[in-house]
Amino acid sequence: MTLVFARLLREHARGESERVVHLIRLPGDGVIPSHLAAQCGARFEPYVLESLPRPGGAPCVPCLAAAPGGDSSADQFIISSNMPGS
Repeated sequence: MTLVFARLLREHARGESERVVHLIRLPGDGVIPSHLAAQCGARFEPYVLESLPRPGGAPCVPCLAAAPGGDSSADQFIISSNMPGS
């Protein structure tokens, strides 16, 4: 699973409180679906998001809580700074 840090573009948010940094799951096949899913369960159209090279700003706490843990039984994952097409 590949995760990217992303937040709503300013023009798609109704204020800074909607611009929290989510962990977005990218599909393994490289095809971008019509909606991307965040770890917290929120769904976004790809064009409303900007990817971030690293976490910065206010985090989405539910995304952090749902992020894969560090134990050896967790799925391996990659955190990437690039969303395809961005």
